[in-house]
Amino acid sequence: MVEISFNGWLIDSDNEANRRFDRAAAGFGVQSCDCIYCRNFFAIKEEVYSDEVLEFIEKLCVRRPFEVEVVEYGRLNGGILYHAWIPFFGAIKSRPEPTDEIILFEGFNLNVPKMKGKQVIQLTWPLVLPWVLDGCEYPT
Repeated sequence: MVEISFNGWLIDSDNEANRRFDRAAAGFGVQSCDCIYCRNFFAIKEEVYSDEVLEFIEKLCVRRPFEVEVVEYGRLNGGILYHAWIPFFGAIKSRPEPTDEIILFEGFNLNVPKMKGKQVIQLTWPLVLPWVLDGCEYPT
């Protein structure tokens, strides 16, 4: 386990399990979803993640954010409110006071071959993103 501090959180990361999961995750999760909301999310995915989040993901020994789930909640502040859940293996050692910003939580089961029994943490936070799909209006 590797101790990592992130945005007030302190976690123990199972970097070896994260490396194996990163290699095995191709074609798994919402990357294969073809709903209009996921297509919009993935059309702008490269612009979604802050440098802070990308640096944290790199410390976990993961090459790229992997969304196990993306949920769209509707219009908010001139954009579309999403949450994306990014799993990784490890344990939370300490957490900051609760906020509506970046959240980590445990207790999620991830059905990945050869990863049974590993503690999973998920990273999520609210994302307000533009609607960018050409020729496709946001459903109302």
